[in-house]
Amino acid sequence: MQQDGELVRLEQVVSKLLESHQALQRRCQDLETALREREQACGELQQQINQLNSERSQVANRVQNLLGRIDRWQEDNNQARTAGHDDGGQGTLFALPS
Repeated sequence: MQQDGELVRLEQVVSKLLESHQALQRRCQDLETALREREQACGELQQQINQLNSERSQVANRVQNLLGRIDRWQEDNNQARTAGHDDGGQGTLFALPS
């Protein structure tokens, strides 16, 4: 009878081990799914970062262009005043480049 008791105990231990193993497999699958979702989200965020960096670069170039035009306008306005010509401050700020 002692062997029956030991076999029952062994069956219980094996059963618990199998349950634990199955639970760990489910947990592993859940973690792998979460990892794939996060990797996808990271990829999407990286694309957004790249797009925003590109937009920022374009805006910086446009602002730089505007600042250059303002500087040229101020220089032209100062030269006109120095030469005795005053166009009322209307210079070439909004003139299209030729």
